[in-house]
Amino acid sequence: MPTNTGLGASDVRDITSNLYGYLFAGTIGGAAYASAYNGDSWMASNNALADLEVTDLLTTTSGYLFALTRNGKLFRTVQPVTAWAASSVVPTGFTVAHNFPNPFDPTTEIRFEILLHGFVTLTVFNVLGQQMATIVNAYLPMGKYRPTISASALPSCTYCYRLHVSLAVEGRGKVVRTKRMVVVH
Repeated sequence: MPTNTGLGASDVRDITSNLYGYLFAGTIGGAAYASAYNGDSWMASNNALADLEVTDLLTTTSGYLFALTRNGKLFRTVQPVTAWAASSVVPTGFTVAHNFPNPFDPTTEIRFEILLHGFVTLTVFNVLGQQMATIVNAYLPMGKYRPTISASALPSCTYCYRLHVSLAVEGRGKVVRTKRMVVVH
């Protein structure tokens, strides 16, 4: 499936990613493009490279993006690329919201966001601490998510749900967030 929305007819020569989950594509005549949406949509990340053939891209652990052009010029972003300005779909941290609706029957939605990519588990526990359900158990890129929970296999009770993110960035550790919800049949 093509993922070139925003790239137009650009000829991609190199692609790279950084520690924050952003993707970058170097193109002929189209500058360097960036995507915070897993490559589903792209936007120009530096107009100063327009009309240059970008042959190689490199990101550093400090967040800078370097672009090498066919004529041998090397460009670097002025600031580290660690956040998208004023975008409503870019996470602002590691958060988990209260489920809605709460109490619920038959389903509820839990919204969460992760600032860095990692292995994510979203689990439901009863008041005794027994794991009752696993909602998410996957490697996820940075982003906002809205999984739905069904109460069909859960008796009426108060439960806790826990978001656990093992960060893929070396030395960053893990993030754990917990909230309560109520199932009423």
